[in-house]
Amino acid sequence: MGKAHSKLVTDSLTLLNSLPRCKAFSVTPGTYGAMMGISDILGCKNSRFFAIEIKTGNDTMTAKQKRFHREIHDAIGFTATCYSIDEVKKAIFLLDNS
Repeated sequence: MGKAHSKLVTDSLTLLNSLPRCKAFSVTPGTYGAMMGISDILGCKNSRFFAIEIKTGNDTMTAKQKRFHREIHDAIGFTATCYSIDEVKKAIFLLDNS
């Protein structure tokens, strides 16, 4: 995880936690038993669970990350992969309107 990735995670958490009825947390895979493939940000907004995978540069999702997103979708949760703070804003708009 590079500096750009860490900054985007931090900026995203600041944005998400400033929204009404929204709470978001950063998750570090492998730490304290967290499963590999789990998204960088997990949260809940208006009683709806969401998972946001943060990517920078040419990064793409791993097979385990894709599986995690499928599992969240199967449970009627919301997922997004975001490369910028504007994409995080768009994801939250979609969450609110889905």
